[in-house]
Amino acid sequence: QLLSRKYWSTWSPFTTCEETNQLRKHSSQIVSLLNSLWIFSLFLCAVTSPDGENSGEEKVSFGDEPIEDYPSLVSLIMYYKSKNETRRMCGGTLITDQHILTAAHCWDAADTKTFKAVLGSRHKFHAENDDGDVIAFDLDSVSMHPYYSARLGFVNDTAVVTLPRKVKQSRAIKPIRLAKQVYTDNVRVVGWGMMDCKGGVPDRYLYAKGWIVDNKTCLKASRLKISKSHICAKFKNKKGDDSGSDRGDSGGPLLATAADGKDVQIGIVCKSRKMYRPSECTRVSIPMVYTNVPGEETFIKSIAPNAEFV
Repeated sequence: QLLSRKYWSTWSPFTTCEETNQLRKHSSQIVSLLNSLWIFSLFLCAVTSPDGENSGEEKVSFGDEPIEDYPSLVSLIMYYKSKNETRRMCGGTLITDQHILTAAHCWDAADTKTFKAVLGSRHKFHAENDDGDVIAFDLDSVSMHPYYSARLGFVNDTAVVTLPRKVKQSRAIKPIRLAKQVYTDNVRVVGWGMMDCKGGVPDRYLYAKGWIVDNKTCLKASRLKISKSHICAKFKNKKGDDSGSDRGDSGGPLLATAADGKDVQIGIVCKSRKMYRPSECTRVSIPMVYTNVPGEETFIKSIAPNAEFV
């Protein structure tokens, strides 16, 4: 209605006062609408690359609730003091008693300086019990990889958060070891992302099991920009349906089992191919792309020298 020809007519000296006021009213509405569309387009550019790479808020689509706990998993929350509200942002992992590993693209469009890290909880917004912890930090605490680039395909999509204090380790809070090589046994992804293509988001984290896909196959199947800083994986849930990381999982871990039988982080949730539907559901039938943790060791160690690589 606002864009109908009726309100784009040229004003003339014969236009009545009533018609003039009506024209002014609807012209103002049109300007407001165009401004809103312009701001929305800037937001889309901040979270989606020109090639349709879905990044900025990835999750575990069609995943299952795990039996075991993941004590290194961290929920990173954007907190608006003025509005007295919180919003889920990204995932991450505790890698020392004072450092969190996450994705650099999580901070591309950060519009506030106040954040919270929820540790030791399956819930995304609050600590589940006395073993959990919630720590506030600011944007200055985030160190992004110096060669990170969203424009070049989210290369070196790595960031390290330095917390203002050390966390007390417990049964529910423990650092994860990082991989010096890409282990392929018992591959899993964990996070709080969308549960399905209807936009459902879990209160407790989900997981899916999968396997590593070589980069050549990944490039052909996903048609995304794949570099040496990436690894790819595919997943299925307990029912055998395709699963994988999606909106809400960004920055979370791609895990595997090392030779000693213990968990190790081999990747960071980075990007995926979306389906171009209103819900922006990710195409879980094609490989998901992760930052290759072994290739990020030098940068990670420069910020968190006590991080353990195996």
